[in-house]
Amino acid sequence: MVTQKEVATACGVSESAVSAAFLGRRHIAAKKRAEILKTAKEMGYIAKRLHGVQIGILFPNFRNYYFGEYFNRIVFGIFDMAKQLGVAIQIFETFPEDYETAVQLAGLILFGNPLPKDYELANRYRLPTVLCGCPHEDIDTHQVLVQTSPAIELLAKYVWGSGHRQVAILTGDHSVTAKNFQACVLRVSNPYPGSVIDTFEADYSDLQSLEPTLLNLIHDPRQFTCVMCSSDLIALYVYKICHKMGLSIPDRLSITGFDGIDIPRFMDPPLPTLTTAVVDREQIGREALQLLMTVLNKPPKKYLSKIISTQLIVGNSVRNQ
Repeated sequence: MVTQKEVATACGVSESAVSAAFLGRRHIAAKKRAEILKTAKEMGYIAKRLHGVQIGILFPNFRNYYFGEYFNRIVFGIFDMAKQLGVAIQIFETFPEDYETAVQLAGLILFGNPLPKDYELANRYRLPTVLCGCPHEDIDTHQVLVQTSPAIELLAKYVWGSGHRQVAILTGDHSVTAKNFQACVLRVSNPYPGSVIDTFEADYSDLQSLEPTLLNLIHDPRQFTCVMCSSDLIALYVYKICHKMGLSIPDRLSITGFDGIDIPRFMDPPLPTLTTAVVDREQIGREALQLLMTVLNKPPKKYLSKIISTQLIVGNSVRNQ
């Protein structure tokens, strides 16, 4: 491991000058500071975190997520806990390319759909990480995850218990979470002979893609009677499209959601009320930051995990067949 003394020797300066370069002290010339930082980066030096605890949130494509949507509440929970703990938070779409920024981070919270290459960069900087909200098959680290399977199976049992046998699954991607959603629904359908199940995939980052996908589903000759959406946001867009087309919910098409997102106060809630499963998303954020702080204070010998439970909410969006 490269030390501060070795960087100082390579640059022909004192150790205090290296510290000053990372602290951004004004008494060190800008040119000299740039030389020190460049040399430190080339040598692979990881500076001590000099400005207190700074935590990064790595949230790819976060600008495409809307207020009140699933991940936003998780962010609120992280900031709430950060305020209590006196921790500074920064949000990044990708791992920071700027060396000076990267070395000042104490750890990273990963969520959305983090890229393995960003996780690898975090490891290169020896940053502890916590994966938050959704599992990722290519990332092995500490985790705060939602216990989705029991709630998905409860939803599916409610759908099949209401007499539906032609069921479409509507997802926004092909992530681990979406695959788990499909697997849970299929498990529940096994005891029901003659069930017809198929998955239709839209693009979660471009919700306009839902309309042609839903049109294909509606005009499918298998005549699906229920659409199980992998998120409430997708379900709300299905509501919007059905209302636009004059299709009655649940008479023509039954709908379920998943995750229980908030409806902004300036919007009317969807009618009929949506059958879905809810989770305390702010708790996910609080638990993620607490877990990361635990790892920072006492690095464990194995990866830690925390599971957050979900609850079934029965609305009026599923018709009895």
